[in-house]
Amino acid sequence: MRNPKPTTEKPLTLFEYEHLCADPGLEGTVTLEKDAFEALELFLAALAEDTGANPEEMHEVFRLSSRRGRKTLAVQNYVGVISAAGTTIEVLPKIGKAARDDEDELSHIRTVLHAMLSELRDAPFKDLGKTGLATSDAPVLEVFISVFLDEVRRILQRGMRSDYRDWSDNERFMKGRLNFSEQMRLNHIDHSRFAVEYSVYHVNRPENRLIKSTLLHLLRQSRDTANRRRLKVALDHLAEVEPSTNERGDFAACKNDRNTAHYSNALAWCRIFLAQEAPTPFSGIVTADALLFPMERIFEDYVAAQLKRTCLPLDMIARAQDSERHLFERPLQYGLRPDIVVTNREGHSVILDTKWKLPRGGRPTQSDMYQMFAYAARYGIDHVVLVYPATGDTPSGEVGTYRTRIVDRQITVHTYFYRLPTIDRTRTVTADGAEDLAHFADYLMRGQRTTL
Repeated sequence: MRNPKPTTEKPLTLFEYEHLCADPGLEGTVTLEKDAFEALELFLAALAEDTGANPEEMHEVFRLSSRRGRKTLAVQNYVGVISAAGTTIEVLPKIGKAARDDEDELSHIRTVLHAMLSELRDAPFKDLGKTGLATSDAPVLEVFISVFLDEVRRILQRGMRSDYRDWSDNERFMKGRLNFSEQMRLNHIDHSRFAVEYSVYHVNRPENRLIKSTLLHLLRQSRDTANRRRLKVALDHLAEVEPSTNERGDFAACKNDRNTAHYSNALAWCRIFLAQEAPTPFSGIVTADALLFPMERIFEDYVAAQLKRTCLPLDMIARAQDSERHLFERPLQYGLRPDIVVTNREGHSVILDTKWKLPRGGRPTQSDMYQMFAYAARYGIDHVVLVYPATGDTPSGEVGTYRTRIVDRQITVHTYFYRLPTIDRTRTVTADGAEDLAHFADYLMRGQRTTL
């Protein structure tokens, strides 16, 4: 779905779990113009059909609901951008005060989100944290465009790759090989011309065509003056390259070798912006008019990445998405995949499972408790930790323990609130809660009686 209408200059900002409504004045909702609301509803219904979701629920990104008899769309725990009928909607995580009319707070939230996205596994966001610091006032979409342009700039600095391209023409001189059938058809009277076929070393190869198409698409989407200027400069460098007329075919024809290694990140962004399949197994919503990511996955990958770096100086190893154990051994099935397993040099371990939510009344849900008990029982460890984000008035650190006995073993489930990145006055991301969490895991393992 590609919108022919231009997007508005300033996006509509939403936070997780807020409601959109086409009727103005409905308390507790954000007003969206009627045509944009209807376009968004149709778009989400199409997404539901494509992914097999319940059409009545529209999609896991939004939930169709009602308030005082008026239809609403409630955004779920996805963040990013989505466009409908010329309106761009920016969805941000609900962090801290989350005040829509406070530009300083919005800038802070965007910077935190950029820093967290930069740690997303199997996604082209590796430079997002650094870029986000300079553009924290910009909408999320403009930051994504800026990162893509940084990748294009690297390609141009190292030089665009060329390739041999088959060419046929009716020339005034002999070049390459003669095409006899075309020679007889075209030049049976005029013997001064030659119907020839030859190869040309040219920059018009699949990788460059896809980048050209993406630049043209983004030029229609971007409303940021600096980004639009950079897009036009990049297009000038690709003047000899034709836009792709078969994007899927060009993606299939892209080469992956040492000569094109510097293209990898840019092509990953091209797949996203041109609505091709996601470049990795990452589970997000990627279309030409939507770029949305689940905060559950963003939070999990961010905590895991920070812990991996923090644990090494403490002689500990943090592993993400461990899959060594199963719930049942005979037959071997129902694999267990805890988010993070931290192990010390003595072989003792503690399991951490991240949850992007706040427990109601400070108590974990029953299903989360069952999950953590299964981890402790099958991994043979004493301590497991539910890690929640520390937002607003929620204090960071351990806030609760739940103990039970199984035969001669005492299993303890801890609830821990992880401090998200903080931003100083220069908009530099300062240390977050990774070091505190690593020391807490180390403390739990010192009294561990068993090994993994």
